[in-house]
Amino acid sequence: MVNLLLLEPDQDFANRIIEGLNSTRTKFNVLHIHNMQEVYSHKSHFNTIALFILNLANPLDVRIELFIRENGGYNAPILLLLEKALVSFELFRTLHYIDRYHDITIKDSLIEPVVHRIFKLCNIWNDDIFFISKSIYFDFKNSLFVFNESLIKLGKKETLLLKLLCIKSPHYVTHNEIAHFVYQDELTNNEKIRALIKIIRKKLPINLIESVKFHGYKIRGDLTILTSLNEYNTKCLTKLRFDD
Repeated sequence: MVNLLLLEPDQDFANRIIEGLNSTRTKFNVLHIHNMQEVYSHKSHFNTIALFILNLANPLDVRIELFIRENGGYNAPILLLLEKALVSFELFRTLHYIDRYHDITIKDSLIEPVVHRIFKLCNIWNDDIFFISKSIYFDFKNSLFVFNESLIKLGKKETLLLKLLCIKSPHYVTHNEIAHFVYQDELTNNEKIRALIKIIRKKLPINLIESVKFHGYKIRGDLTILTSLNEYNTKCLTKLRFDD
């Protein structure tokens, strides 16, 4: 369970962040608060928080960061959410100079950039190997899909898409998420995404990806993606006990 503190006055935007986070294989517990006074009243929880996500009326006011550091949130990263109306070159230059935040993102209608940054700051995006079994796994760092003794080399976009699918498993990945995570600043459409899925399916010797009508794609429902052999071995032992 990953504990987050989210300071966001906009309830709808906060709900969308929480929904985006809860559609991954990692479990998040989000303490959503609406104003600065609530931040102060929750200081007893700071030592359990893995990431502070703050939408501040005045991003240059460092008192909240100092308060977090002095009350248990010693090493947890801080992600600053910036309202579009506040954005300026001068603000970014000053924020860079004071260097108080681990990452900054501009609040937009799309939720994917925020969720992506949360993944990275919580080290969720940093998983490199995803196991289906001991001999079948996806090696993100080396862009390889290993199937028994066969090594299948993947292209950059194929690798990014497969990683996104693994991270989100057992939930589905939307077309918007693929557009942001895989294509980033490139223009794309559903046809391009379908073509990329087709390439991956053709390369892999296992039926790994299934379509979710009107939504996107997901790792096949009967497969469990694990991020370590220890996790895989634990799963096998649990199954053996259950079978006994």
